[in-house]
Amino acid sequence: MKSSRSYRKQGGFLSYELVIVIVVIGILAVIALNGSGFLMGGAKSTGVKDRVNNIYSLANVYRSNNAGSYTGISMAVLQGNAYGGTSLSSTNTYGGTTTVTGAGATLTITEPTLSNDCEKVMESLNGSGTGWASTCAGGTLTAAITG
Repeated sequence: MKSSRSYRKQGGFLSYELVIVIVVIGILAVIALNGSGFLMGGAKSTGVKDRVNNIYSLANVYRSNNAGSYTGISMAVLQGNAYGGTSLSSTNTYGGTTTVTGAGATLTITEPTLSNDCEKVMESLNGSGTGWASTCAGGTLTAAITG
């Protein structure tokens, strides 16, 4: 005897179809977040910290050539051939213009337009054990060190 059961296809999705949809949505989310700069915030703030430390290294060459004083230092001076900063840009990764000033044994570096990342960079510099005294005001980092 033949069975007269009829099988009806049930509605719904198979598990692999759902996995594919979830993966595609995840990829689109990563592309959207990366395009908005959300995922790059940490990399940019680390870049600013590295930039401040690079400027500090160049400034120490300047200081050793100027009787232990930072007086007269500027970005333009550091960008000169004598200090090896020819590839150093005056513009930071956030589009702000970096300034460098000195008075005696104190060096001050100002990095503007950091907005929300200012606090991250400040905490990173101040906690690095190198003697930085950094502050943030209106998204502008002011990092000073006396040495």
